[in-house]
Amino acid sequence: MKKLLKVLLISILVIAFSLTLFACVTPEDQGDQNDQTDNGTGEGTDLGGDNLGGGNDTPITPTPDSPDKDGISTTENIFVFEENAQKTGFILKAVTVKSGTVVIPSDNMGKPVVAIAPLVFYSNDTLVEVTIPDTVESIGERAFSACYNLTTVNFGANSKLKTIGNRAFFNCERLESGSLPVSVKEIGTEAFMNCVEYSVSDSQSATLSDYTFDKLGYSAFHNTKWLNNNTLDGDIRIGKCAYAFTKAEQGQTYEIEYTQADTLTIAEKALYGAKAVTSVRIGAQITYIGEKALCNMPDLTAITVDEGNAYYASVGNCLIEKATGRVLAGVADSVIPTTATAIGREAFAFRRDITSLTISSSVKTIEPNAFEGSSLTSITLPESVTVISERVFLDCANLQSIHIKSGVTEIKSAAFNGCTSLKEVIIDSEAILELCIGKITSPAGLMAYAETVYVKEGMEASSPYLISNFSVAQSDKDGYIKYQINK
Repeated sequence: MKKLLKVLLISILVIAFSLTLFACVTPEDQGDQNDQTDNGTGEGTDLGGDNLGGGNDTPITPTPDSPDKDGISTTENIFVFEENAQKTGFILKAVTVKSGTVVIPSDNMGKPVVAIAPLVFYSNDTLVEVTIPDTVESIGERAFSACYNLTTVNFGANSKLKTIGNRAFFNCERLESGSLPVSVKEIGTEAFMNCVEYSVSDSQSATLSDYTFDKLGYSAFHNTKWLNNNTLDGDIRIGKCAYAFTKAEQGQTYEIEYTQADTLTIAEKALYGAKAVTSVRIGAQITYIGEKALCNMPDLTAITVDEGNAYYASVGNCLIEKATGRVLAGVADSVIPTTATAIGREAFAFRRDITSLTISSSVKTIEPNAFEGSSLTSITLPESVTVISERVFLDCANLQSIHIKSGVTEIKSAAFNGCTSLKEVIIDSEAILELCIGKITSPAGLMAYAETVYVKEGMEASSPYLISNFSVAQSDKDGYIKYQINK
């Protein structure tokens, strides 16, 4: 018992002594202890955050060359890598861009950087110039898409790049330089679309005969300087999914053919919008031509298809798909053949050299945008056409007269929008006449600018807009009642 009391007394004395020592330290002294923690430089730092001590309380604004508090330069780009599945190299997964000039490392932890992942630089406004090392074999989808300030992409002379993904450089509007490595085999859909300053090679007159593509996605180079500035030259070969075109030594003839494969295709929009191409020849090996591949080519005057092609033909200077009878593309002096059953999307769109066109009675369908933006002044649709599709005559500002035959039962949206010269409308269809309720509400803008309307005799004047805003006049067309707009 005495021993226990002795231990208890000693414990009380120790506690009392400790409390006395603690009471001797003031709050200011406590702050100094926190402030004077050594940071390795011999100077204190304020760990307590109370700004009471003798440490360096004023934050230091780093200079461009000085490291920040984590030891990373304020202008040094930060890269994040991930090892590929084969453990043979690294993929660039993310980048913090602090400087407009980015040089992607060629290796990480002793292994090569072999790929750039999708979306790595997507919509980065800081990026101006990027150097891609020779080790990179693929660039992912949208990797540089919408980098509006990107002007230069540097590839090494020994680049191993094989694949450029869909929309990889889409909408890089200021991209000017960065010749494609000859190692590239696949270019994805819209990969360089809307890179309006880009011309594939830094040399405006460079040929592309050194390239052998296995895949070229549709619109890969749509709206680029390469197409817009007439720099097409040389022979482009695209292996199993091929289009090729060769500029003849004399004239502007482009041959679309490739004899070293059994089946060949021309990609969607392959030459869409290409200028200065006056004639196109399609070889016998072509088995598929993508949608709008030869559309919106303002200088095209001739389309020919080699004999022996089982899928396509050139009739009346029109490109015809044999199996369906669709007219895929036409030129100024095209004559719609009697074998045609349909006029395809944008087949005659944006052609400023077409003022009139006779459509064969065999045609049953006119697809959307078929004549959009063309210079047609008048056109008569055959009885076989029952539906006028969307945007068929959109922005045909020179179209002055249209004849709606009795078989037409529907006019779809925007079919006549922007037809500011459409002053004369001839209507044989009661169904369409009844829908002419108002100037703007008439089917797809049919009556928006009309001043003279001819209605077939025997039809009831069932249009509320016609009755309210037009008066009967002396007819100059046999079999029709003439209505003139009230001035």
